[in-house]
Formats: sequence, C-alpha cells, structure tokens
Amino acid sequence: MIEIDGSYGEGGGSIIRTAIGLSAATGKAVRVFRIRKGRTQPGLKEQHLQGIRAVSDFCNGKLRGAELGSSEITFEPGKEFSDKVRIRIETAGSVGLALQPVMIAATAAKKEVKVEINGGATYGKWAPPIDFVEGVFSKILGKMGYATEFEIKRHGFYPTGGAKVEVILKPPDGLKGLNLVEQGKIENTKGISVASEHLQKQKVAERQKISARQEIFKQLKVSSNIKTAYLKTESTGSAITICLTTQKGGILGSSQIGEKNLRAEIVGKQAAQSLISDFQGGATIDRHSLDQIIPFLLLSQFNSSLKFSELTTHALSNIHVAEQFFSKKLKISEKMLFKQ
Repeated sequence: MIEIDGSYGEGGGSIIRTAIGLSAATGKAVRVFRIRKGRTQPGLKEQHLQGIRAVSDFCNGKLRGAELGSSEITFEPGKEFSDKVRIRIETAGSVGLALQPVMIAATAAKKEVKVEINGGATYGKWAPPIDFVEGVFSKILGKMGYATEFEIKRHGFYPTGGAKVEVILKPPDGLKGLNLVEQGKIENTKGISVASEHLQKQKVAERQKISARQEIFKQLKVSSNIKTAYLKTESTGSAITICLTTQKGGILGSSQIGEKNLRAEIVGKQAAQSLISDFQGGATIDRHSLDQIIPFLLLSQFNSSLKFSELTTHALSNIHVAEQFFSKKLKISEKMLFKQ
C-alpha cells in the first residue's frame, strides 16, 4: 500500500484528490494521513469528501475513514468501473474540485462516463471555476486525446451553492503525450465574465470584461473577445475566466472570483495580469493547469514536455504524490517540465 503524508508541501486538498484519483487509475491501494494538517480547518472538507466517495463508488472500491474532518483515509480501488457517477455536495464546496479525482480515475474506465453533480458552487475562492475547467483545462486534456462535454444546468456561488452540472468524460484507450515546447505568437484571446442577476444593475460583468480587455491590450497589444452573462443563482457573486491560445498550440488560462468590497475593475485586471504574467514568462501552459495536468502526464505511456513561467506549491505537491505511483519521474530544468 502506498503511504502519502497529506501535510507534504502546501498540504492542501490537491494531495488527497490526486492520490485517490491515481489509486483508482493505477489499481494501487493508498493510505493518506495527516490530511490538510497545517490548515485552519484540517481534515476532509465537503468537496474533498464527496469527490473521493464518488471515485470509490465509480470503481467499486473500499474506502475507509472518509468522514468530514477526517485526517486519515485508506482506499483499495476496485476494477469494475460504472458508466455513471453521481456527486452530491451539500455545501458551497467547489464543483471543479470534486470533479478532479473522477477525471483522473476515468482514465482506467476505457469507456464514456457521465458525471452528475448536484449542489456545490461553480465559482468559489481558491478553486477552479467551472468555466476554467471547461474552457481551459479540458482543452489541454483534449490535446492528450481525452474529450469532455459540459452542460451547466444551474450555477452556484458561495455561500449557498446549489449548482447542477453534467459532464461527459470520454477518456482514450491511452493518453497521448503533451509536447508544448515553443510558445509562438498569440492566436486568440477569449473569455467569459459572469455575475449573478443581483449585480446586473451595477453592470459588474461588463466592468470586469472592460478592465480585463484594457489590461490585455495594454500589455500584449491584442484584442480579447470576452463575453458577458448574468446567472440566476441563489447567492450573489461574480467571476471572469480568460483563455489565450498560441500558434504553436499553447493554451494558457486565468480566472478571478469577485469578492465583497473588491471592485469589478480590479477583478478583471487581476485575471488579466495573471494571464499576462504566464505568457510574458514564455509559458505554453498556465501555472494552474500545469499542476492539474501532472497526473495525466504520468498516466500516459508517451513523453511530454511543457514550458512554464511559475511552478506553484500545488504543482510541487502533485509531482511528489503522483511519482509515488510510478517508477518514472518528472524532470524539471530551466522552466521546462519533462516526462520521459
């Protein structure tokens, strides 16, 4: 059984998501202890709990210790994968985070899988918005042959949540390698700025959009096609997601969640600045997609090479966890990540 210290590195939920997802994908049992030990609220939270329970049900595995606040779990993956996964999130936990381990586990299913998520938030702090998962990360996965389809039936913001999302996962028989070495010139920059209907009079979505477009044009001299939308949600909130593609196949994204007392113009500008920083740093993949793609790189039988501008603590933690399941290692050299 593979033993993983959940307090390693940044000590967050990505460790448990990556570990459980890879356990199901590789068929190797795992024990994770000291889960989120350094956090103000240590142990499993709702989105972690529902995500790993969903993986266990998905592959008919045996999961022990999976309770709210639990600091240790053991998981013995099964080999019989269902074609349907249901996730119920009672709080405003992140839909995107709950989906992550299921997407990893599905690589072993060898068939189309329908994921139904009820509850939770499609937009939340410290988590990838559903627009980022669909419009940025899933496009990168698509380059590895892993197709996805999203249907957002209802959105949700913190603190109420209440989202309803359906995702079709179409993993390939074998993942392709991902080789994005040269950045190339900008091909396209687009995105979406959203807000709850409560904020329509204040034109929050438009203000986020205008600010982001202005910053991108100022720094990169390109026009951005950013759409706006107002959502019918129980809680008030806003968000913006931007995706930049290059002529050499690079895909870089960024997102920012609106907060109380944070002007919409600042939200848009911050999203743009994160994207600009990665692009001007020569990256072919943004910093947040990089940490999420790591398990898939190691699951592929083919070589991969990616150029990044910044290696986050999440990425370093995910590299550490993912390497426990494989004899092969990832190599980092001069802002390049290699899997051979």
